[in-house]
Amino acid sequence: MGRMELIEAYDIIGSKKIGETEMGNSFDHYKDKIRGSLVAGAAGDALGYPVEFISLKAIRKEFGQEGITGYSCDFNTGLAVFSDDTQMTLFTATGLLNAETARAQGISKNTYAFIHKAYNDWYKTQMGTSVGDPAPCAPESWLMNTPALYKRRAPGTTCLNALGTSKVRSLYKPLNNSKGCGGIMRVAPVGLLYPGADLEKIVEIAAEASAITHGHPLGCFPSGIFAAIVNLAAYSDGKLTLLEMTEKSVAAARALYGKSDMWDEMEAIVDKTVDLAAGSRSDEVNIKELGGGWVAEEALAVSLYCALRYENDLSACLIASVNHDGDSDSTGAIAGNILGALHGFEAIDKKWKTNLEMLDLICSLADDIWFCADPEHGDLCANEDWMRKYGSK
Repeated sequence: MGRMELIEAYDIIGSKKIGETEMGNSFDHYKDKIRGSLVAGAAGDALGYPVEFISLKAIRKEFGQEGITGYSCDFNTGLAVFSDDTQMTLFTATGLLNAETARAQGISKNTYAFIHKAYNDWYKTQMGTSVGDPAPCAPESWLMNTPALYKRRAPGTTCLNALGTSKVRSLYKPLNNSKGCGGIMRVAPVGLLYPGADLEKIVEIAAEASAITHGHPLGCFPSGIFAAIVNLAAYSDGKLTLLEMTEKSVAAARALYGKSDMWDEMEAIVDKTVDLAAGSRSDEVNIKELGGGWVAEEALAVSLYCALRYENDLSACLIASVNHDGDSDSTGAIAGNILGALHGFEAIDKKWKTNLEMLDLICSLADDIWFCADPEHGDLCANEDWMRKYGSK
């Protein structure tokens, strides 16, 4: 299947057509799963953000031998603030919802163009503008009306350099050779929006969403695997273990990318992650062996390791995922997205919800993903409130 055929195939997977027979009329309980993924991701991000650039030794010196185990809230607001990771995750979600709404309106544009436009909106929030400032074009995302999202939270240089343009690049026509974790930490919504979809389609959409800013195959393949795991965690209804979800997600990515020169390296690090998670050595030793998480394949490895080792203990997973020498906020976010989707919002310990920045907005956007994904909700365009947020601009 060629590149254009892939785009055409994936642009007809509108959420109203996916999973209707599989999901039946029992979609309501998935709202908790979608909320869980976005909120736990933001919680892991907020937990790791204050220690992102310091070593485990320094973390222990400041917070004690167990490391950071609870929020270090902002002095001025009293809130646990998250980084650019969650900011960009929210913009990914709005880009996807804009694309689905345009499709419902009969507007022929591919999904990646809408995600790119949403990322350009995020870019504007980081470049010194404020709510209501004149812009070269109308904003694609209603998030542009949220002043708190204009805060700069250590935005990735690669993302900033790649955005602010009208040209959408792809894994097949890369913009650069970067494999930084800025591409993977933001794609959880891809896994949440398409229940019942072929996993290969989930993998492709997430990988291409990453390629908008990160062109190296190992900057994109991990994103596809991650989004597929999130999809299965949210929608497999307890029929699979996390290890089985991982195996299925890797198989889906292999079907698309197995002939790439980079694929063996991708699969090797996942295999290593699984082996370490099943072993008896300490998290400190294992995570150090997997890397710092600054690049995408390491970010997936560290996060997945913590999720596998603490599959039934979300709090322990979040704490382990941020207490290391590397990119703590990204690994915390990715690990939280996975186990949050698996266990749901109600299972998240109260300590991670209390004082979490923009909790209401995150839950509202999660509910919009659920509304769009539910085949029982019918015609999106008939909902006036929906069209004001996601209708064609």
